[in-house]
Amino acid sequence: MARRGNKMLQVTPAAAEAIKSQLVSMGKTLENSLVRLYVTAGWGGPQYQLALEESAQPDDTVINTTEGVTFVVSDRFKPYFK
Repeated sequence: MARRGNKMLQVTPAAAEAIKSQLVSMGKTLENSLVRLYVTAGWGGPQYQLALEESAQPDDTVINTTEGVTFVVSDRFKPYFK
């Protein structure tokens, strides 16, 4: 079962609105979507990417933001968000 957390990530109101707008354009809502955070290694350091998910995996931490956006982060990427 995915773990829940809420102190790892903060989202500005403008970023939350941009995510909501993108979801609406795809026919989705915040209530049925999760935003997955990925980290890839680049020459300049870590690069952060977003993807949409419908459910969390067992090794995920679920982050509910005050702006209503729910993120999931795999345990292997958590060190990049501290």
